Amino acid sequence: MIFQELDIRSDFKDSSSVYEHVIFGTFRFDPIFFEEKILPIIKSKDARNVVVLIDRAEYQSSFENMTKAGQEYYVDYCYANKKFHPKFMLAIWDTGIKLVMGSSNLTKAGWFSNAELVVSIEYNTSKKDDESIQILSEFGKFLALILEKKYTLGGVQKNYIPSEKHRDKIQEILKELTEKLPTTNKNNKNSFLIHNLEKPILDQVKEIIGPVKIKHAKILAPFFNEEGSVIDYLVKNGCNEFDIFVQPDYVEKFPKEIIKKLIKQGKKISIHSIKFQGDEERYFHAKALILNTDADSYCLYGSANPTYSGMCSLPTSGNLELCVLRKEGCDYFDNLVSNKALIVKDIRLEDIISNKQNWQNSSYEKIRILNAYLDAKVLKLELDYDGNIENGKILLCHADDDLLEIPTKSNEGLKFEINLNEEQFSFCSKNPTYVKIQMEKNGDVLESDKRWISTQTLELTPTRGDILKIKNSNGRFHLITFLNKLEKYTDDPEWLIYHLQSYFANFDKFERLERTYRRIKEWKAETVSSDYDTAPKTDVKSIEERYQKNFSAINDAIPRCFNRSDSEIKKIFDQFMLASTVMIWSFNHGILNIDCLRHIRVCIEKFTNQCQYLYKDNHSMRQEVDRLRLLEHLLVFSFLINKFHKDAGWYSQWEKKKHPEKNVFEKTATDLVKTFELGKKKFLKGDFENEMKKDYDGFENLEISHEDISEYYEKIRDELSV
Repeated sequence: MIFQELDIRSDFKDSSSVYEHVIFGTFRFDPIFFEEKILPIIKSKDARNVVVLIDRAEYQSSFENMTKAGQEYYVDYCYANKKFHPKFMLAIWDTGIKLVMGSSNLTKAGWFSNAELVVSIEYNTSKKDDESIQILSEFGKFLALILEKKYTLGGVQKNYIPSEKHRDKIQEILKELTEKLPTTNKNNKNSFLIHNLEKPILDQVKEIIGPVKIKHAKILAPFFNEEGSVIDYLVKNGCNEFDIFVQPDYVEKFPKEIIKKLIKQGKKISIHSIKFQGDEERYFHAKALILNTDADSYCLYGSANPTYSGMCSLPTSGNLELCVLRKEGCDYFDNLVSNKALIVKDIRLEDIISNKQNWQNSSYEKIRILNAYLDAKVLKLELDYDGNIENGKILLCHADDDLLEIPTKSNEGLKFEINLNEEQFSFCSKNPTYVKIQMEKNGDVLESDKRWISTQTLELTPTRGDILKIKNSNGRFHLITFLNKLEKYTDDPEWLIYHLQSYFANFDKFERLERTYRRIKEWKAETVSSDYDTAPKTDVKSIEERYQKNFSAINDAIPRCFNRSDSEIKKIFDQFMLASTVMIWSFNHGILNIDCLRHIRVCIEKFTNQCQYLYKDNHSMRQEVDRLRLLEHLLVFSFLINKFHKDAGWYSQWEKKKHPEKNVFEKTATDLVKTFELGKKKFLKGDFENEMKKDYDGFENLEISHEDISEYYEKIRDELSV
């Protein structure tokens, strides 16, 4: 049987030891449950991107209970004319993807006590599963549409998700999802992911079933509409027999009058109460529509209730919904509403006590805050308001009613960039902070909605996923970005260097990097005691000796690797790239002095000499050298050595004193450019740009562009021509 009991929290917890991205969609949101029970699991898995999308009315009503929003997770609302109603959880890690979707809200009841209907799909990159690939690909298209779609309010087009920063974060998740999924030519005919962003849900279901007649429909749901829109739709499409399963005391807006009329018209409609054996009060929040034809059975389940807003409309007139449609053999799904775990009894229409709860739909204040986030020490705000902001003030608030006021000048635009002073920045960054706008107009005080300020806490927190990326590339990629994160996370350069000393001993021992990261996190969280109030002084000489030892080993290995194999060349070149980037980073951060750069120069010289032999002899290994872009990377480091010495004023001193060191550095650079010429290569603009972004974008406060390198190359080349 396709259906089995699932503990959503355990399923989420046990899928992987590391998550990179997690995104939730929910109508109901319980911040206390999420922050106490679910967020700790996500933090233990080191996710670097955590997004929660909820309904707009729910965003405002649950606002006061959010205590970690903006810092430990991003939260935003998504547009729907009535309700944003999808329920899903997507987690992505290095080797897999997990998608859970169905009827469960992100609440304690939704995850632990209600009777819910969900599907859990797990995809592993090492094992192809065409059905999972298809559903996950369709889910990716669903996210993409949410990012692309616009709705019209007051004659102006608006984004479904108001915050540009949050749209960017979802785009990151979507990109990772798309890159992990392979393409498949197989079109699965049994499982379909269905949403109503472009077409109502029932219209899509009818298209999939085709022209065959729907003989019998079974409906399980807690919410209906009094017009009986779904029943009416099915009757108009030829279905004359229905079984409806409800909890008589809990069902809302049950269409009694419509059902009475249909029964008089000769339609066969049976009503049943449904309960669990041994737990008769357990609430059925599951939604299922089972449609039987002569040959097949279809089950639609997910977020949509059998209402007009849920199954018969678009988000511009009703809810935004997400469901799965499953096709199996005839009567396959009957077991869902008829099994030993359930008590099912026939009841009369009179036995149903239908509630008429009025749900709060989204409303819009005159001033809406669309965007609120910190970029370094700049608070960036974007407003939606039909007019100019005059005589206003920005209120920065904590959940405990602590607040700071920032007066605003008249602003003709609706975007603000506020340079925060130390007090204001500390207020925003130390605790989760929300913002609202107040202004006077014609004697009235207008107040905006509230929005949590998204900080850079998640972006700057190092993760085990970062270390995994470093390991998988043998230290080539992501290392400098990770070291930058560690530095910002530590908030104290001297403590960072103290903790990093063991890693400096041997760059390619990544387990030492992991130990360093773990130790810094424990120290930051104050879960371990320290014998020091301030960081012990770093033994720079010892670090220099370790660098020298590493570079000596690489230097000795360069001639040998060119006599062995392509893989050996790549291995030693990767070690050189790793050691050189760490040395540049250490120099840039004041750990080492400029004299250390001579180690990089010696390796450049050795590599250049070996490449000259290859090009002269037209050796087959030159193809590996070209594939690695070895000469281009050597040129980048040659440029950096030149730049650092010039910036430090060494070149002018060398000119005056006729220092031989200048000639050594220049000869290395000249020989390198000669090798380009020997290999009939040229450092072309744009040709190497993407490679540079991967390897060198992590260097902060270091101006290095492809144009600079190209200009450096052409200058040496012109001197050679003269």
